[in-house]
Amino acid sequence: MRLLPYWLSLGIVLSVLFIGAGMASAQNQPKQYGGGYVQGAVYGYNMWDELIPIDWAEITASNDIYTFRYSSYADGSYGFYLPTGTFNLTVDEPGFVAQSRTIAVSDGSATTGFNFFLQRSNVPIPEFPTQFFAVLMIIAIAGALIAKRTIKRRNR
Repeated sequence: MRLLPYWLSLGIVLSVLFIGAGMASAQNQPKQYGGGYVQGAVYGYNMWDELIPIDWAEITASNDIYTFRYSSYADGSYGFYLPTGTFNLTVDEPGFVAQSRTIAVSDGSATTGFNFFLQRSNVPIPEFPTQFFAVLMIIAIAGALIAKRTIKRRNR
């Protein structure tokens, strides 16, 4: 029963780390007045050359002033508002060749069917993101410290 506070505190620390990591990647967007809506989908060819929707693909809309980043949904679709102007839309997903297209957005416009079809890049995809190893090291160090403290208390 004496280990419960340690596990509870470890859980709280890990929760704070995960929440903090999510907040650190958040980005403020400028206020948008006017502009239009852009909607489409991201598809890619799998290893059997079947066309499949790509979820969580990073879609970047940029021009000389702004850069906006979005992600596609589980069904490969995306939709977002952009201010008036000409933007370069780039879709990037590990394992696929990035694709860029230019779009002109006018005030009150709605552009639908702006789809991307990505080809495989045949570059191996890393199994684990780099943050995984940092979290794994934190868990290992915390576990080692708890084990050391437990052994030290038992030897008294």
